[in-house]
Amino acid sequence: MVAVVQVDYRRAEALAAWTRLSDDVIGNCYVGARLPRAPAWEVVVASAADSLRLEAFRRAHDYGFLDSLAISIGNWEQKAQRPDHEIAQMLDQVCGYGLMQGMTNPDKGFMHADILLPLLQARDACAIVVRTEPVFQQLGTAFLVRPDLILTAAHVVMDVDAATGRWASTLKNGLAFHFREKPNQREHPSLAIRPAAVALISHALPHGRPPNLLERSLAAPADTCLDYALIRLAQRVSHLRPVEVVDTAAVKQGKPCWAFGFPGGNALMMDVDLVTDIDPASGRWLHRANAAAGMSGGCCINHEGQVAGLHEGTLESEDDATVKRNRGISIAAIRRDQCRDGKDPLKQVASSPSLEFRDPALVDGWYRAGTALAGEAGAAQWRASVEAALRGRDPDAADSLPAYHPWFARAEVEKWIDSADPDERLCLIHGPPGVGKSFCIHLLRGKLDPYADLVVFNPTQTNDMTWSDATGHAAAANASDYRTAAASVRYRAIDAFLGELRDRSAGGTRTCYVAIDFGPAGRQDRFVGTNWVELIATLAAAGWIRVMLIGLGDYERSVIGERMESRPETQSVAIAESELRPITAAEFRTYAKHLASARGKALKQAMLSAYADKAVAAGPEPMAMVTAVRAAIELEAEL
Repeated sequence: MVAVVQVDYRRAEALAAWTRLSDDVIGNCYVGARLPRAPAWEVVVASAADSLRLEAFRRAHDYGFLDSLAISIGNWEQKAQRPDHEIAQMLDQVCGYGLMQGMTNPDKGFMHADILLPLLQARDACAIVVRTEPVFQQLGTAFLVRPDLILTAAHVVMDVDAATGRWASTLKNGLAFHFREKPNQREHPSLAIRPAAVALISHALPHGRPPNLLERSLAAPADTCLDYALIRLAQRVSHLRPVEVVDTAAVKQGKPCWAFGFPGGNALMMDVDLVTDIDPASGRWLHRANAAAGMSGGCCINHEGQVAGLHEGTLESEDDATVKRNRGISIAAIRRDQCRDGKDPLKQVASSPSLEFRDPALVDGWYRAGTALAGEAGAAQWRASVEAALRGRDPDAADSLPAYHPWFARAEVEKWIDSADPDERLCLIHGPPGVGKSFCIHLLRGKLDPYADLVVFNPTQTNDMTWSDATGHAAAANASDYRTAAASVRYRAIDAFLGELRDRSAGGTRTCYVAIDFGPAGRQDRFVGTNWVELIATLAAAGWIRVMLIGLGDYERSVIGERMESRPETQSVAIAESELRPITAAEFRTYAKHLASARGKALKQAMLSAYADKAVAAGPEPMAMVTAVRAAIELEAEL
């Protein structure tokens, strides 16, 4: 008789009992954390006999990503204003997150449970700083403070004037920042991002001498030589959450300070110990947490879980060379220096281009979309072309697909997302089949904070449900309100749905985005007969909601325009329209040049032309965009 092994699902069960998120939000978390070999969300939904969330957590346990899924859920619970200490206790119970293993002095432990979540977020925001020329060299650590901005120590990235031997106000050549491929995973960070063409946003020269000799004295000009560099990246980082910068964050003498950094290779090290001395005049402090070469420029977290500054370097005791003290630079001092001309660089509009997404699930979706567009007659040819682009790997094998997916510019759509105009609250996206209308939701997600307020209705919901059923599915606040069968979703009045969105968006103080994808044409009454018009008008009337409508026909768009004009509360609402078209050869050439520059490469004209031709290869019109994506994936692998 074969013994039956009982799987211990207690961690999965504890998470299912703890979280208050709707199953729809849990589905988004599952999709984001899912490893390629794990079942797709649709498979989990179909196989759930009772509790959908428990089924999802069990599958995450089976396939080894319950930890990252729990952390994603913790982030969403934090956004829903659940107390940090409750989230930390959940993570402590559910996760084998590996932070303790990364500590060189684990006896110090975590002083407070509610510090855990900020530490996990800070860990994911860290990047390895390298130099690729004239030879490869690992320089130090940096951390993401905005999707397009990274902060590090100046002595890590600043050049040296060959004539004087002193620090220069220019960046070293060949810099790159290596980020984790996906948040909360500890494997080798394979996403390398270069500085932008105009990269140095603000800085203060190091307090010491090249290459890394630290001045011990904190006398003048220590207060102006704050040893930091704020650098704009060549593209936004859309898959990781930046650390929150609080200008008033500070360390306190006798309280713990955590230090993060990469002392060599791709293993992130962290440690914690007490702050021993503070020098407010110079904007610095000393602490006893262990640090090593390579950790310079990493973030330091205070006893309240805030980014208090960055790690500057290590000093030996004047009395005993075996005693080390590490010096941090105050974030408050850095922020004062950054804003000395009256302009705050962290509040300026992002200008870095977005070039890519890093998500195998997104690539899998692209491949399957191409298969559907090709139809039975062209499916085999499409599969063969994708296999060739993947250099012979099987596109149907879950672990064969790359993480890279191109982010082609959609100027009108992105302009609306970036717009600060309070009246421009509606965006209508339309165009022929296959041009990437639904993909605009990924652009929206990529440009928003990863944990921004966003509700998405998919084509199944808009075509097969009334709006009230769909809202119950997309924004249910409690598990008891949700059922997997559309017919079982309880009826929701518009006011109730609006109240849910207001609660999720901190009483309407944060902007909430609602993306409604009507997909291909459905029933004749899918729009007017099911009162979607009324719901959209109500959402548009709320000044804190912005609505993206995808796939409406000519008549349906005219109905929306007339409805906005007919209601006093929506007459001032501005409507942005974007009719999408496939990427042209010229647009692909521009994209390819930006991608090559971000990889530190230069494309030869012959290669550029060859890939541009592949991107706009003749074929059925619906295949135009997926063909362009295939060419970009092939090009990126070549780079």
